[in-house]
Amino acid sequence: MDPVETSNEAVKDLKKSVGEIIKSINEKLNFHDFRITKGPERTNIIFDIEIPFGFNVSDGEVTEAIKKRIKEMDQSYYAVIQVDKVVAKEEK
Repeated sequence: MDPVETSNEAVKDLKKSVGEIIKSINEKLNFHDFRITKGPERTNIIFDIEIPFGFNVSDGEVTEAIKKRIKEMDQSYYAVIQVDKVVAKEEK
């Protein structure tokens, strides 16, 4: 696994924007292990999304909505999202 960049301001700003996208979809969603890889034609934005078990929207619908919103930010962005199923906080 590539190391997670923590000191680059552009990466921090992009991570903040992605976090805002995720929270605008649903406050119960969280993400972690955010990183990017830049290529000549696209920038991969890679992260894990935490989706609660029994969430009212399918994993595919959640990831597709996030990918679409990220692509709207910049056409060269390509989101690579790994889904982690978690117990919702109020259920713990």
